[in-house]
Amino acid sequence: MIIKKKYRLIWFQHFHKAAGTSIVDLAEANNERLWLNHQNGNPIDSRGNQIELWKYSEDELRRFINLCEKESITFIATEWGLPCLRVLSEDHRVKLITCLRDPLDRFVSNFYFDLYYGFTLARKLEDYVATRGRSFTMFNYYCRVLSGHNNSPHDVNDAIFARAKDALSKFDICIILQEGFIALVKGLGWKVNQLQSNSLNFSFRHALSLIARGEMRLLLYRLLYPRNKPEDGFVKYFKSGNLWDQNLYNVIKANSDLRL
Repeated sequence: MIIKKKYRLIWFQHFHKAAGTSIVDLAEANNERLWLNHQNGNPIDSRGNQIELWKYSEDELRRFINLCEKESITFIATEWGLPCLRVLSEDHRVKLITCLRDPLDRFVSNFYFDLYYGFTLARKLEDYVATRGRSFTMFNYYCRVLSGHNNSPHDVNDAIFARAKDALSKFDICIILQEGFIALVKGLGWKVNQLQSNSLNFSFRHALSLIARGEMRLLLYRLLYPRNKPEDGFVKYFKSGNLWDQNLYNVIKANSDLRL
C-alpha cells in the first residue's frame, strides 16, 4: 500500500535584506519545489511580471494555494507585499515562515546593496532614509509591512505596532538571523548549512566581472564608498526613529515560543 505524503506548502515572507536569498537557496537544496518561473522564490508570470499575491482577495489566495497543491509546489516567497495572513495561517497545508534581522544591520545592508548595484542616488545613510518612497528604506519597516501600513508617510504608532505584533504571532517559524537557521531544521526537517547568499563581499574576480561587463560606474561605487560601520550620530538617529521595529525585534528575540 502506497501512503501519499501529506501536502505542505512553505510560505516565506521575505523581508528585504534579511537572508531571503539564503533561505530560498536552502529551499532548493532541500528539494522543495518552487514556482516554475520565479525571481528569488517570488512567482512571476509568463511575461516576467511579479504575481502580486498580496493583492489577491481571500478567495483568490485560496485558489492559488489549491493550484500550488495541484502543481506540487512546496515553496512560495513573497517579498514586495504581505498576503492575507488569516487565509494563510488558517490553512492547515501552509507553513508560514519569516526571518528578522537586527533593524540597523538590515538597513545598512540594504543601503550598500542599492548603492553598489546602482539602485539609489544616495551616497550616505542619512540620505537613504525613505528614498523612493519604498517601505524598506523607511523607519519601522517590519511594522509597516506586517500591519499593512507599508509606504504611508505617517509614522508608526502603538496601534500599528499592536497589529504588526499580532500578525507576526500567526507565523509558524520566525527566525532571528543572528542566531542562524536551526529553526528550519526543527520546524521543516531541512538540512541546513550556513549560507551567505547575495553577499556584498568584494573580490578581484568580482572587479574583473564588472570591468568585463562595462560596469565601470558600479566598480567606482565599490572603490569610492567602501562599506563602513555607521557613525555614532547615525546610529542614534536611526534608533530614535525606529523604536517600534526595535521593540518588535526584541520581543521576538526574547521569546523563543514565538519563533517556533
